[in-house]
Amino acid sequence: MQQLPVARLSDNRLVRLEEVALVYKGLDKVKSETYFSELGEPFTQGVSLGVKKRPGVDTITLINEVKTAMADYQTQGFWPDGLKVQIISDESALIDESFANVFGNIWQAMLAVFIILMVLLTWREALIAGAAIPLTFLGALMILGLFGYTLNTMMIIGMVLALGMLVDVFILVMEGMHDNLYSKRLRFQDAALATVKTYAMPAFSGQLTTILAMAPMMAIGGVDGKFIRLIPITAVLCLVLSYLIAFLICIPLSQYLLRNAKETQMSTVDTLTQVAGQALQRWLGRFALRSRRQAGAWVAGSMLVWVISIGLMSTLPSLLYPKGDGRNLAITIELGPNATLAQSRAVAERAGEYLATRPYFENVTMYVGKKSPRAISSISDQLLLNENPNLVGFSALFVPKHAREQLAYEYVPELRAGLNEALADVAGVTVLFTPEVGGSSNDDPLQIVLSGPDMAQLSAYASELQLQLATINGVTDVRNNLGAWQSQVRLTADREALNFHGITEQDFASQLRLATEADEYGKFKLAGTEDDLKIRLSTYWESRDEDIGGPKSHAEINLISLFTPSGELVPGGNLVEYEIDAVPPLYTHAQTQRAITIKAKVDGITVGEVISQLEPQLSAWQQNWPEGYHYNYAGEAENAEETYGSAGIVFVLAIMMVFAVLTLALGSFKQPLVVLFTIPLALIGTFTGFWVFQIPFSFPAMIGLIALVGIVVNNAIVMLDTINGHIKAGVVLREACARGAAERLRPIIGTSITTIVGLVPLGLSDPTWFPLCFAIIFGLLASTLVAMIVIPAMYMLVSRPVTEKPAQHYVGTN
Repeated sequence: MQQLPVARLSDNRLVRLEEVALVYKGLDKVKSETYFSELGEPFTQGVSLGVKKRPGVDTITLINEVKTAMADYQTQGFWPDGLKVQIISDESALIDESFANVFGNIWQAMLAVFIILMVLLTWREALIAGAAIPLTFLGALMILGLFGYTLNTMMIIGMVLALGMLVDVFILVMEGMHDNLYSKRLRFQDAALATVKTYAMPAFSGQLTTILAMAPMMAIGGVDGKFIRLIPITAVLCLVLSYLIAFLICIPLSQYLLRNAKETQMSTVDTLTQVAGQALQRWLGRFALRSRRQAGAWVAGSMLVWVISIGLMSTLPSLLYPKGDGRNLAITIELGPNATLAQSRAVAERAGEYLATRPYFENVTMYVGKKSPRAISSISDQLLLNENPNLVGFSALFVPKHAREQLAYEYVPELRAGLNEALADVAGVTVLFTPEVGGSSNDDPLQIVLSGPDMAQLSAYASELQLQLATINGVTDVRNNLGAWQSQVRLTADREALNFHGITEQDFASQLRLATEADEYGKFKLAGTEDDLKIRLSTYWESRDEDIGGPKSHAEINLISLFTPSGELVPGGNLVEYEIDAVPPLYTHAQTQRAITIKAKVDGITVGEVISQLEPQLSAWQQNWPEGYHYNYAGEAENAEETYGSAGIVFVLAIMMVFAVLTLALGSFKQPLVVLFTIPLALIGTFTGFWVFQIPFSFPAMIGLIALVGIVVNNAIVMLDTINGHIKAGVVLREACARGAAERLRPIIGTSITTIVGLVPLGLSDPTWFPLCFAIIFGLLASTLVAMIVIPAMYMLVSRPVTEKPAQHYVGTN
């Protein structure tokens, strides 16, 4: 390379490259460095490798294949001695931990439901119904697997959600078999046929209404709709399978346990429910159903309570997802825009010394010159400047939940205070935290986009807005997506001077680049399998010693000279004028206009509350902005608008579909209205429960409300079916309504208890799904208690009085 001829002089002598340039082999310019610490040990330098999977690939299978390949590489001859491999983040371990937690919830729920069945039914009937539950889940998993779905948390949550709903059909069938075998003394074959004939259609109507309430959730739009779509798919599939299993498997299976069983006396539960039913019937006849006026008063009172509960709910804050407990944490430390890699390394070492000694971290990876990969959580983040000498990143993995005292994100204030103290004497440093908190995205929840024609003006508005946000208590990590503006030398060529010296613009640009950059011009080929060396060409500057690159001072810029075609040197100052200007590190756009996005996190306050405080000030500012400058909310506010909008439509659609089915099934327009009246009764419980415990309304809570529609409507259908039977048997209206509520007390309470018990373990184990579970639990508690009074009263109001006929006995069929 040194002997490469570059020119021939007039005396025919060759000029070699080494005569006019310093040619040497050295290390390429270091752009970033990676260090690793485990369990408080000192950081050691290494190389970080990340593996991402394609959509549809099983994560655990892929990770196991990678582990096998890495183990194989270490046995090969090319593997250097002393080179160690350490897995710093293993998603399969986190997935296994998450599955163990959720599977633990579902087994706890199944065990609790089985115990409830043992109380409500005989042990034989409970055993058959209990065995049908895992059979339903296994069938759902097999079918979902055939359609290409892999096991994940959403699928398991769908099963937990369906658990309380699918038990109802098993209880129904087992009660039917018990009645036909022991009360009516039918042979097994006749008892099975009678059970199918009596209960198949009512059970189908009940399951269909629940399915129709769940199915529209598949149509929720946006990222969040896709995120939870597998929940309704799994729940609906479980409901369909439970209906088939109840009649095709549970009934044939019951011949082995019920066929030869002797009739037993009434159990304690039977006695208690009978006494409670009689007491309820007497109370309804004496108070709630004594007259139409009293029935109307109960209905009007319940509506008033519903309106009050809406008012209480409106005082609660709203957010998209509650924070969950994730084990990963990303920290970004940003120095001044002109900081060098050495300065960033010094800051990283001080911060790393503090982080590595935290007892709740399993390991910490330190990146000098770039952000942590876990800090790049969205597509917009990928477009930003994520690798620069002034950046320091940390990826920390928390120890498992049982080994620490708090949820992972709750350690952020402590870490923020500790890092601020460790870096107190470092000027211009910014520390940002990105904890893993669940939900469909890990991006900043609070985002405000400013758009307009001039980036400098937008930056001024952004700075003013950032100062305003910083004054709001609970708003943290306020910054914009551009970062600090960087100094830039702006050169303006003198065209007349260039023409005078005969230098073309292309030649001018190439010579100027050679003086200020270190571009790669080709490869130096090496024998064997070694990587070829990059050939970089640059001008020698004393400030860089033997390092290649451009000038580092204003004085060196003045020393730049350019060659004319005749070989004469012309000082650069005669050809160009330069000025130092501040420019953004990149330009971003929104709707074809230049834009800046202000981002922040919230702690102890919701995005909606921040916007309500900020909106008056922003509106006032916009009045004074020049034409063409606008602002809009992005992040959680934008996603919530889309998600809640489509979820609200889905909620209304679910009610309409349920109403249509009920109209066809009941042959009436009035009675479906009575059934749908259970929805506001359930909402009383949900809204009041959320207000009492100050639970913010969230997207999971909205999912719970939609699922609640199908559950409470099914309970009302059970009661109406019994009342209709008494009416057909000639019982007077008031007595029929009281009997219907009393006789269906046990199955309604049984269904509600099994649903509640099935949801409690999931709700208490994961903050993300706490609102979903308790929206259903609170709603069921209110609906079960209030509906036993209000639904008979409502039925009495919409029905005509029936003249009493000779007494006939009627047993409810649902």
